[in-house]
Amino acid sequence: MGFNSNFNMLSPGTGRWDKALKKLPYYVHISPFISEMALYADLILPSTTFLEEWGYDHSPAGSGFAEVKIKQPVVAPRGSARSVVDILFQISKKLNGGVAESFARMGDTAERFVRFRTEGLISWNEFLKKGVGAGRDYEYHKYTRIFQTPSRKFEFSSGNLKALVARTKQGNGEALDYLPHSKEVKFLGRKTNTLWSFFPISP
Repeated sequence: MGFNSNFNMLSPGTGRWDKALKKLPYYVHISPFISEMALYADLILPSTTFLEEWGYDHSPAGSGFAEVKIKQPVVAPRGSARSVVDILFQISKKLNGGVAESFARMGDTAERFVRFRTEGLISWNEFLKKGVGAGRDYEYHKYTRIFQTPSRKFEFSSGNLKALVARTKQGNGEALDYLPHSKEVKFLGRKTNTLWSFFPISP
C-alpha cells in the first residue's frame, strides 16, 4: 500500500521500481491523482487534497513557542475521495480484533482523530473558532527539569541506562553499551522478494 508515493518518477534508478512493482502480487495506491506508480496498482483509492480534509499541525522544534493549528475542509471532496486517515480507519474496522479496537479509541474518523489528538491542549469548540492554540513562550535554563540524569547534566554516557542495565542484569556492562552506537541487526524473519515502502513521498 502506498500513499502519495511515486518512486518510479522521483527515485534514482527509476527503472528498478518498474521491475519491482511488476513483481508485487497486489498493490493498493492511495492518491488524489494518477501517477507513474499508480499505473502498477491493482486498486486505486482516491484521496482528498489539502483543502478537502481535516488535519492539524504544530510548531516546529526550535521555534521558541508551542502552537497547534487546525486544518478544516473548506470544500467538499469530489466524487468518492476520502482522506487517508478515513481510509485507514475504514480498513481497521474490517480487520476486527485489537486493531479495530485500537483505531476506534483514536476517534474513528479524521475529524474525531484531530479532536482526540488536540483536545488536551485546547477545547474543541475554541479550536474550531480560533483555529490556533498557542502555549507558553519557551523558558530558558530549565535544567533541573530537562536533565533527568544521575549527574543532573547532559551525559554522553547514559547514567540512566547504566542504572537500568545494572538493575535488570541485561547487557554485558561494557562502556560502549552506554554510549550512542550502532550494531548490526540480527535478522529473525524469512527473507522474501516483497517490496516494502514506509516513506510517503509527494509526487
